Amino acid sequence: MKKVSAPQQDLTAETQILFGTKTRGKILQASLVLFNESGFDRVSTAQLAEAAQVLDGTLWYHFKAKQDLVVAHLDALEARLENHLAAEIMENPNGMAKHFFGMFDILWEFRYLLRDPLQALQEDEMLARLQLTYRAIESRAEERLLRVERLGLIDLSETDVKALVTSCFIVGRHWLDYVRIREAGQIDLDHSRRQGMIQLLTLIRPYFTEKARTLFAGLDLLTLIREQNG
Repeated sequence: MKKVSAPQQDLTAETQILFGTKTRGKILQASLVLFNESGFDRVSTAQLAEAAQVLDGTLWYHFKAKQDLVVAHLDALEARLENHLAAEIMENPNGMAKHFFGMFDILWEFRYLLRDPLQALQEDEMLARLQLTYRAIESRAEERLLRVERLGLIDLSETDVKALVTSCFIVGRHWLDYVRIREAGQIDLDHSRRQGMIQLLTLIRPYFTEKARTLFAGLDLLTLIREQNG
């Protein structure tokens, strides 16, 4: 059996708290890390049990099938987004950047759901669930951008907002695949994540108003991202 590599980065504290420390939460944490790194279809249930430090029987007690882990991860993704989007955007460069970097962090943390051609999602019910999640993410991102537009920080029409959200979603979904191919598979996940954040911000920057350009003048994005990463 091929051994799955050790995690290259931990989950955020927010996601760990959401999953909890009981056995079910440990399985969800371990499976999320493994699915992100190796892909849903390439991780066996034996590897899941080993990573979560539980017996196979315990794994099956909590999750009757691997597809049940996908459903639980979708629930967690939606909960993380709801918690993050409940906060207002602060009208300053640090607050605005950290808000959007925070959204990227959440999508990055559950990236296999957006990246992999999941065999589990060939089932109509599962595929419909993922489609609803995608639409919810896009809708909430559009709401956030319109909020920023009302603060006078970006100049966007409603059509521009929809197009920009789609572009950001595509970059966020495929960024890691692009980097893996470009670097022949030899990548630093943390560095790639930071670069992905900057890439997304470059999509938004052309729409900055003079007010936003003044606020962001001299802002060290790499320092800000490192602070966001804790």
